[in-house]
Amino acid sequence: MKKLPEKFGKHKKYKSIKYKLKKAVYDSLTPNEFDESWNIMLETYELKDNKWLKDLYAERDRWVPCFVNDTFWAGMSTTQRSESINSFFDKYLNKKTTLKQFVEQYENALRDRAEKENVEDFNSYNSWYPPITRYAMEEQMKSVLTNAKFKEFREELTGKMHALTVLTNENIYLVPNKYILRRWRKDVKRRHTKAKVSYSNWVVSDVGRRYDKMCNAFSEVADLASELDEKCTLVLDRVNELKSEILVGKTSASSPMCTPHMSAPTKDKDKIGDPITVTGKGRPAGRIKPISEKIITKTQKKKKVFPLNNLFPSKS
Repeated sequence: MKKLPEKFGKHKKYKSIKYKLKKAVYDSLTPNEFDESWNIMLETYELKDNKWLKDLYAERDRWVPCFVNDTFWAGMSTTQRSESINSFFDKYLNKKTTLKQFVEQYENALRDRAEKENVEDFNSYNSWYPPITRYAMEEQMKSVLTNAKFKEFREELTGKMHALTVLTNENIYLVPNKYILRRWRKDVKRRHTKAKVSYSNWVVSDVGRRYDKMCNAFSEVADLASELDEKCTLVLDRVNELKSEILVGKTSASSPMCTPHMSAPTKDKDKIGDPITVTGKGRPAGRIKPISEKIITKTQKKKKVFPLNNLFPSKS
């Protein structure tokens, strides 16, 4: 829709075309209603042969709201990916960038992106928003969601306390795992973080070396087992058994879960107070008074102040 002025800005009926097009796109509730409004617009303004509109119509199931309303998009827009990437690379590239500079700046851009992700991951693991309720549901979300997503959850939680009361009456205290999407979790190990890149020292770390050693061993096993279905099934079964054993050991080493209906009491964080005030050596900061000013000050201190009731003696 942003290209509409560029494509039809010089058309004498541009305003009418813009109105009809937006009405067809945003006011249509069903695909059939959109197709009908779209065809009427093309016939009214004789735009059936317009290539740009043909291309848009061919991909209508990817951007028209009535075609994608039945899919959960987690707040994403149809052009969010391209717009965010373009704005991100605008900081490093321009029209005069050479091929050599492009390669260098591309690595700098990826390094900057990876560093920001690491900072956000660190903040999600080591800092969190304080709970505002005593429900175990909030404690559960705090432990699995990223800080940004947990903040949204907490705002929705406070706005729907009546729904939370209904869930409590039905003995539902935790959110089922199927409703906690992978993209929102902070404990997800993303595969792209283990790729070998020039701007990361993960490969030379102990974890990276162990990871490469296991991948090499698994690749040899996969080559041998891929010949027959029986061998493949045997390997997958063994891998699932190993995975279960590792997960059980990891779970037993972690901290215990909170009670099902109320969150476990958490220890208050150590409060850092102000440092102890110590008087410094030497004379205090201030102006040195002259002798005349000191004499006047002493004279004022010697003056006696009588109470007002002594000015009027009482009658006996």
